[in-house]
Amino acid sequence: MSPFKDITDAHEIADDAIRAKMGLVRMAGTVDSFNELYQLSRITANAYFFMLFARFEHQVTQLGLTEADAGRKAPTPRDRRVWAVLDVRKMDFLRRLALLTDKGSPDYATVKELYEDRNAIAHGSLIETKPNVKVIAAKLSGILSRLEGIP
Repeated sequence: MSPFKDITDAHEIADDAIRAKMGLVRMAGTVDSFNELYQLSRITANAYFFMLFARFEHQVTQLGLTEADAGRKAPTPRDRRVWAVLDVRKMDFLRRLALLTDKGSPDYATVKELYEDRNAIAHGSLIETKPNVKVIAAKLSGILSRLEGIP
């Protein structure tokens, strides 16, 4: 089961309600109300995207902490020292991600792009194109599985 199912389910309910209202407003011919509702649907999709990414970010942090704990138990003192020095909690998100996957990988590139969108939202902007919450959840779920080592 996807770790994002509750978020995608909640988004679907909210989006369906907005789209139903948009249909009614379109039939009534009120363009201003339709545009306001469309803007509301963009805001809603951005908010749910932000929630998806926050959960993904938390999972990456947990995986990074697990990786560091395992490294601190490495068989050689040299390897243990490296992991003992790293403070995963103080790393920025992309560094934590780089602990789990190669910076040149397609997964890293996808997450980095989504992270830039997440940061734009966090600083008060909306993503230029309305995010497709279901598609993004599926991408993040697949990436998370690969980070966890699940094929």
